[in-house]
Parts: sequence; C-alpha cells; structure tokens
Amino acid sequence: MIGSKRIILRLSRYRNALMRFKELGFVKIFSEYLADAVAVTSAQVRKDFSLFGISGNKRAATRSTI
Repeated sequence: MIGSKRIILRLSRYRNALMRFKELGFVKIFSEYLADAVAVTSAQVRKDFSLFGISGNKRAATRSTI
C-alpha cells in the first residue's frame, strides 16, 4: 500500500510539472526533464508511465513557436 501512495504522489507531481512545461511552450519533453522537475530518476518516470501503458520515443524536445 505504501508503494501505491508513492506512485500516486509522483503522478500528481508529474502532472504539475507537465502543466508548468506546457505553460512554457513545450509540446514534447524528455523523461530526464520531467525527472529533474520532480526529483526522481528518468528511469522511474518511464517505469511509472509504463504502468499505465504510456510510452514515448527518443526524439528531441521541442518548444512551440507562439
């Protein structure tokens, strides 16, 4: 149960960080950036997302040009 609470906490932190990145104009992001924003490893980010069937690819992060 404790592990579940930790995952839920991290998911909330990921969401908050992703919203901040979106406000900055990012449309794609590396797991490393998200990991730095929430103080976990990029491997942990990928593992957490894989639990929900979310996977990414190895492409460069970009910023929108608004």
